[in-house]
Amino acid sequence: MQEKNPDLKLEAMAYGAKAQEPLVYGGDAETNGVGYMSKDIWSGLQAQLVEMGLLKEAEPIDNVFTNEYLPGK
Repeated sequence: MQEKNPDLKLEAMAYGAKAQEPLVYGGDAETNGVGYMSKDIWSGLQAQLVEMGLLKEAEPIDNVFTNEYLPGK
């Protein structure tokens, strides 16, 4: 990343990585493993995208996401 953006300091990258740890490893990931997302999270995200006009309409959640490829699922 720094090669493409030399103004980005290593200290800032390290700070950003540390600040994101709770988002990556907390919440549902703490219980179910990294990468896991619930139907409630996906439903909320989809509703926001429809509201913003980035999606034309909502799809059945089971048609648009799965956790089946995560280890142990």
